[in-house]
Amino acid sequence: VDPVSTHSIPLTVSAVGTVLAPKSVTLMTQQSGLVKKCLFSAGSLVKKGQLLLQQDDHVQRFAWLQAAADYQAKLKNYQRQLQLQKSSPGAISKSDLTTTKSSVEVARALMQSKLLALQDTKIHAPFSGVIEPLLRSSSASVNSSESSETMLPNVGSYFTSQQSFARLIDSHHVLIAYAVPVSWRAQLKLGQAARVNIPGSKASVVTGKVTYIAPELDVSNQTIQMQVQLPVCAACVPGLRVPVEHVIDATRQVLAVPGLSLVPSVNGYSVYEVRHGRVASVPVSIGERHGGWVVVSHGLKSGDRIITSGLQAVSAGNLVKVV
Repeated sequence: VDPVSTHSIPLTVSAVGTVLAPKSVTLMTQQSGLVKKCLFSAGSLVKKGQLLLQQDDHVQRFAWLQAAADYQAKLKNYQRQLQLQKSSPGAISKSDLTTTKSSVEVARALMQSKLLALQDTKIHAPFSGVIEPLLRSSSASVNSSESSETMLPNVGSYFTSQQSFARLIDSHHVLIAYAVPVSWRAQLKLGQAARVNIPGSKASVVTGKVTYIAPELDVSNQTIQMQVQLPVCAACVPGLRVPVEHVIDATRQVLAVPGLSLVPSVNGYSVYEVRHGRVASVPVSIGERHGGWVVVSHGLKSGDRIITSGLQAVSAGNLVKVV
């Protein structure tokens, strides 16, 4: 016989999710020019901000230096005019000063655009991940069938602006998409935990954080679309269907009883409560199960004493002595 008490049992919502393809992006050049450096290979692990490709930049560098020199010359001319206007009021008209100032601003904008063009000759990784080469088709000479071969930039090869040269795939995270009933909408929050059962993974249950909650409900089935981000694992194959347990409240305190103390019947469940030395059958309403515990929403209160083992040896109305 044990007293009924509260336990920490998380409030969760069960769903079935689908593994999405990891985040990926096609890398492409922003300027035209010869490849000067290629600092990756197929399958390379790269970090966010890492330099991947360097194109020859002598044209862009010359254009930037020329624009910078023109800007400095016009700026100095404007500063001289301001000094002259200060020392000899009226020597320079306001319209001339305005024109000179405008020419300085145009020159500065041009210099900045040339600097951006120079910087665009270097391609950096937008996020950490794995480099995947692009595939190009080639016709076989014997039967004219097409085959595929990988393509990576070579030093000395020429790339035009906006030309693709590889793909970058996020190697650290994978997304699981699932849906929960709209009745839970008010309790859903970004950053909540979700436990995902990944068949075949080293850790059978992987926990991640919710990164997306759809702003509108799916009217076809009255659900809210969700996404949880997990560490990438070999078993996370895109399209795989997986059980998801979304945690609404991880610290919920509720009345719970051992699952072995429940007595099933056609009308539901009951427990054997000891009242004044006699066994009483008490109907209970139960909720979710967590480990060996079952949440009780109605029928018992904290402190009630129930029989938790040896149920087959007792029945309602028996006299018992608690030792």
